[in-house]
Amino acid sequence: MSIKKPQLLLIILAALGFSIYSYTNNSKPVPKKFASQIYVSQYTSRGIVDRVVGLKIKTKSIQKEDSAATEVVAFVSMPFDFDGSLQYKWTLGQEVHLVEGELTGTTDSGFYKEVPKQLKIVVTGYDAKNLRHIGLEVWGDKNGRRLYTDSLISSQKENSFEDIVQNVEKLRAEKLGNGK
Repeated sequence: MSIKKPQLLLIILAALGFSIYSYTNNSKPVPKKFASQIYVSQYTSRGIVDRVVGLKIKTKSIQKEDSAATEVVAFVSMPFDFDGSLQYKWTLGQEVHLVEGELTGTTDSGFYKEVPKQLKIVVTGYDAKNLRHIGLEVWGDKNGRRLYTDSLISSQKENSFEDIVQNVEKLRAEKLGNGK
C-alpha cells in the first residue's frame, strides 16, 4: 500500500498547518518563575486557561436541620507571589440559600506564595440528609495569561464524584499491591 503524491502533500500540509496553529496559540511569553507551575486546561467554560490557582473549600459543621446555617470557607492560594487580585463566583445548588457574604466579588490584591486568602459565605439548606452542592470559580490574569480554577463540594461526601474516584483509585492500588 503506497501513498500517492496528492495524499502525501495533503498530510504534509495538514501537519504544517497544525504546527503553525499550535505555535501561534502558545506564543505568549511566560515569566520564568511562572513557567514551571503551569497546568493548562482547555476544557473549561472559559476556554484555555492556566490552572495554577490553589483552591480548597471546607464547611464548618454541616447541621442536621435544613434551617440551620452552615459556614463555607474557601482557601485561595497561588504557587508564586502575585501582586494582582482574583475574581470569584459562588454557585449555590437547589435549596441552598445565601444568608451572609457575597456570591461574586474580587479578592484583596497581593498574594504571597502558598499563603491562602479566605472567602466566606454562610448558607442554609446545605445539610447531610439531602444531597446539596456548592461551587466556586476563581479567575484572573497574569501577563496576558488567564488563570482559573473551580471546585464543587457536596453535602453527602460519599455520593460525590470525587469520593467515587478516590475509592476507585484506592481499590486499584490495593489490587496492584496484591499482585493481581
